[in-house]
Amino acid sequence: LDSNFMRKVAMKYDFVISPSFGDANPTTILEAMCWGFPVICTPQSGYYEDSYRFNIKIDDSNQSLKLLQTLQNVPDEDLNKISRKARAVVKSNYTWEKFTSIIIEHLNLLE
Repeated sequence: LDSNFMRKVAMKYDFVISPSFGDANPTTILEAMCWGFPVICTPQSGYYEDSYRFNIKIDDSNQSLKLLQTLQNVPDEDLNKISRKARAVVKSNYTWEKFTSIIIEHLNLLE
């Protein structure tokens, strides 16, 4: 995926929906956040609702539809704010350095 392709995708779509209930912590959610898309996902994906990510419920299609309809009407400026916040979270919390330091700590590799 190059920047030209992603620019075209971003011009057509406002958010990414991940209705997964079997893939805990899928990297596609983090990738979407990096690309600047607000994310709508299930709690079963391992990512929970906060100020930059929204949850739909697998067993409540009415709630999910209501959320999608609400987000369809969010002004572009507000979607952009959500996107910037999500991207900042990925840059600060999901780095390779942080990931490897957690692995090293849990495996007691430095002792």
